[in-house]
Amino acid sequence: MRYSGLIRGLCLCGLIMLSVSAAYAGHNLAMSNLTGINQDILPGEAWYCHYMVKNTGDITDVIHLSSEVVSNTGGTWTTLLVADKITSSLLASSQPLTAGETLSFYAKIISPVAAISGSCTIKVLAVNSYFREHGAGDGWPVSGDADAQQDVLSIRLISPALIIASTTPSESSLVPIETSIEAVFNLDPARWNLMMSLQDESTGINVAGRVVLQGNSLRFITDFPLAASKQYKAVISGSGFGHEWRFATMAKEVKVESVNDIQSVVNYPNPFNITTDGHTAFSPLSINEDVVVEIYTLDGEPVQTLTYQNGTCLWNGQKNKNGNKVSSGIYIYLIKMKAETKIGRMTVIR
Repeated sequence: MRYSGLIRGLCLCGLIMLSVSAAYAGHNLAMSNLTGINQDILPGEAWYCHYMVKNTGDITDVIHLSSEVVSNTGGTWTTLLVADKITSSLLASSQPLTAGETLSFYAKIISPVAAISGSCTIKVLAVNSYFREHGAGDGWPVSGDADAQQDVLSIRLISPALIIASTTPSESSLVPIETSIEAVFNLDPARWNLMMSLQDESTGINVAGRVVLQGNSLRFITDFPLAASKQYKAVISGSGFGHEWRFATMAKEVKVESVNDIQSVVNYPNPFNITTDGHTAFSPLSINEDVVVEIYTLDGEPVQTLTYQNGTCLWNGQKNKNGNKVSSGIYIYLIKMKAETKIGRMTVIR
């Protein structure tokens, strides 16, 4: 008799534990990552990771979904949970699922726009309603259980390729002492924290001046005109980027009075050998009128439009307007000055 109370107590406790275990057993879930945990993306690019979460229990349950940036470098990263990749509509954080029902969703990660390097760790978490209500210290499991699933993603930035589309002056060209030094890029060079300098190669001394960034171009403005008959080297350097090119200045500054007769303009040397001559010139041109010199193929396809300084137009014959290499052959030049034009032929030899 004295053990009957103890036995009844143990039985009652067992029944309670069985009933609680049965209720607890109904709350389970599974989450699958269908995309992968590692990804390389470009700055400003969005990446989607596909998930499937399933109520594996035997009763209807509410699944709570969330994502967060655990750590990051290189700028501000954004993570969102969306229903699909097409509309990117935001997913409600609470999703009721019947027993055996599966939900598809995406973690959308957006990288910083202005960065050129960096990485990020994202955590995606799915918790069912029971686990959400029972935290640490209440006697129920708080980790390693099917009622809470998490996935960790690692994303790294790929540095975009910065390319110089054109330079002024062009490589190995011969220019007047008052000339512009400029590089045009395919992307905004501000991300790379670029520096630009100009060096007199005969002395190794840098030319005094300042750097101006405007849009996709970087310009070096000298404090004084360049010296005559000098070889100069322009250098651009920055975060993982480097480029340099050389050009020379003419023996003396070309000073031309206003030209009234366009027929006096000549093209020299002609034939023009790119290897030995370095450049071909159109001179003398008016310094008081707008002048345009255009180069065409024999089929009438435009090759280059030249700008002039101090009464002279120069062309190194290297590339056409599309950046493609110019081939040897005969070309047509068209000089436009005031209401007059002059047409001639020139031979380019590579």
